[in-house]
Amino acid sequence: MNTVNHHMCAVGLALITVLVCEPAWTANDNISRKNGKQLLANATYRHPTAIIPATPMVKVPFRPWLPKKEKPRLVLLCIHALGFSSKGYDNFGRRMAAAGIPTYALDVRGFGEWMKQPEEAHMDFEACLTDVEDALKTLHKAYPNLPIFVVGESMGGAIAIQAASRYPDQVNGLVSAVPSATERVGGVMKSGMVVAFKTAESPTGTVDMSPVVVDGATSDPALRRKIENEPLNRMELSRKELAQFEKFMKQTHDAAPLVERTPTMMLIAYKDKLVTVAGSVDLFSEMTTPEKLMVGDGNSGHLMLEEAQMTPEIEWILKGWLREKAGQVKVRQGVASK
Repeated sequence: MNTVNHHMCAVGLALITVLVCEPAWTANDNISRKNGKQLLANATYRHPTAIIPATPMVKVPFRPWLPKKEKPRLVLLCIHALGFSSKGYDNFGRRMAAAGIPTYALDVRGFGEWMKQPEEAHMDFEACLTDVEDALKTLHKAYPNLPIFVVGESMGGAIAIQAASRYPDQVNGLVSAVPSATERVGGVMKSGMVVAFKTAESPTGTVDMSPVVVDGATSDPALRRKIENEPLNRMELSRKELAQFEKFMKQTHDAAPLVERTPTMMLIAYKDKLVTVAGSVDLFSEMTTPEKLMVGDGNSGHLMLEEAQMTPEIEWILKGWLREKAGQVKVRQGVASK
């Protein structure tokens, strides 16, 4: 078992690092921006969202942010938090694209553009995982020989972990921020949510999560209004969907040990008012991959990546880690092809 080292750095970030002794990749790649255009050319595109063909009968709404000049070394596929949509990654995607990293974010079933289709306007995690698999295959085809990293936050972080456990050959790297609302207490799974949504009474059979989610996401009045007024956000769940959500989040602890070889970064926020830190730490401990890094930010709240909440310190650490791990993936691919 790897030795876990604890460090404190001047910017107020607590780092828990699993050391990896592998050379960084420095070879030049021949991937051009044409691949991003190819992906969009093979899709049905409309501003400001695009559609990836997932199956013959299903289309997956997503948003792209593409570099203008740089030749990419890796690609990101992002998955949003509960109640939000792919639009929440707009600032994140722009910052990644500015660094030469093509970035895509999809809408989870029941959220975002899915709400415009009544027959699809409900939460479905199994279908979402299939959407992620199809998106990964599409991106690998569009960017041959480039590693694809899955990025997720909160609910999206849990989806990303489960996707990495199911599709290890498609997920070359994993970034999961505040992914767990449950923790292990005496061997029993216990909810880490600050407020139990299911205790709310509603004559319509739905639960309005906006007071909890928005309060937990930010204390900034302007951002709170933005989140509440965004039409692509959905803060009401049926009791059936809520039960499905809680079950899915718990299942992430079963999936975590199956993340056996995927390079993983876990982000946790010490000012998180929505979920406890312990659940995410449990998930990190349960992962069996030898290449994992935990970064705890003492200044971040529940949203660490979406809605323009990524701090410069997290951005710097994340970009450096992505480039390092992308290089290592390319080295392994080169060795395997010989």
